Amino acid sequence: ALVAMIALLTVVPSPASAIPVRDVYISVGTSLAAGTMADADGNNILFTNQSYTDKLAAHLSSSEHVKLGCPGETVDSFINGGICYPGGKITQLSLAQARLAQGDVDLLTIDLGANDFLNAQGDIFACGENFDCVFAILGKIAADVGGVIDALQAVDPDVQIVAMNYYNPNLATAIGFLPGEPGQQEPNPDFAMTSNVISTWANYLLELQFKARGVLVADVESEFSGEDYGDADGDGVPNNVEVICVWTSMCPASPTAAPNIHANDDGYDRISDAFEREIANSE
Repeated sequence: ALVAMIALLTVVPSPASAIPVRDVYISVGTSLAAGTMADADGNNILFTNQSYTDKLAAHLSSSEHVKLGCPGETVDSFINGGICYPGGKITQLSLAQARLAQGDVDLLTIDLGANDFLNAQGDIFACGENFDCVFAILGKIAADVGGVIDALQAVDPDVQIVAMNYYNPNLATAIGFLPGEPGQQEPNPDFAMTSNVISTWANYLLELQFKARGVLVADVESEFSGEDYGDADGDGVPNNVEVICVWTSMCPASPTAAPNIHANDDGYDRISDAFEREIANSE
């Protein structure tokens, strides 16, 4: 089934109708901006040149790509440092602001909030069916991400900013692949469904923050068929689960490899496509 899905997905052309140009491009964010990928055992290769940001910079023919993304970055560490950057005057935010202050940046892309949502997962599931509780947690994280956008726009109100929503790697639990747990476990479609509902809510709340600030949104959730529960090849596995298996490292072929939440090379291509589409449509 996955072979058929791979064949189906790889013949889809790039969605961008035109290739825009952005000479000076800053990319900020988390592991996706850094290009984190899985090795053969499912361990993280933290920094690669295959990130969606590298691919986007190449497609945009950017003469300067200031790549600042940091694996594991949260809103707090983005502002205060402590993971890739030491803190104080050197944080991901301060470096982005310093470059923006030069006044010649054409484009800034950002992915932020995913690690905050992952870190809050225990609290979110502890809410049970108290949806006000869930929304309060998700809404606070989304608002914090909005605050980061404010801090960037305060330095350069005219810079074009494109953010993204997220794919949901936990969809792979529907067929027994759990992040970081080697081998295929007992399928848990109920957890996959619940996690996808929460992911959809989180994306919606992030999008509200972005759109309120005039920030374009690369629709990675749709690019990865996040809400497509159909079964195109009739194998009983929803399309959105199969897409996660094809474009991330969540469904490794080796029984000893640990499923990894990060995109693979094809997945990063698709994320880049989603950004490029938004930029082209803004021309």
